[in-house]
Amino acid sequence: MKNLIGILLVAFFISCDEDPLKKSIIQGQAFGTTFSIQTYTNQEIDFEKGIDSVLFLVNKSVSTYLPESDISKINRGDSTVIVDQIFIDNYNLSTEGYFDPTIGVLRNAYGFGDTQPLKEIDSIALDSMLRFVGFSKVKLNQENKIEKQYPEIFKF
Repeated sequence: MKNLIGILLVAFFISCDEDPLKKSIIQGQAFGTTFSIQTYTNQEIDFEKGIDSVLFLVNKSVSTYLPESDISKINRGDSTVIVDQIFIDNYNLSTEGYFDPTIGVLRNAYGFGDTQPLKEIDSIALDSMLRFVGFSKVKLNQENKIEKQYPEIFKF
């Protein structure tokens, strides 16, 4: 019993010497929504600077909200854009079937995009839109440039 009390007292005094973990909350806006990140550490670390730099790189590459991002330029038909690793990683995820990034025309037609939705979507309208949908109609070439089978294809 004395040993157990001794161990508990030593553990108590050791734990009192350590700084308690400090909670930090970083909040902001990115990608058309808000975020909140909670960190717990006993060190002074500027997480906000690192988070901001990652968000900047992702926005520069694949943000459809920024007109000068790589994806926005590609969507407008700029075939000279050399994509970065963030774009390539997203592209590779879609090749594995996680999502089809060519659904932009459908997204807009149904009212989830940045244009007015179609008032009525019949089978003829749907068939004509589906001509521009399908990951097989987009290719990442050896120069890290996107080639689209049709200029009307746009991602996200």
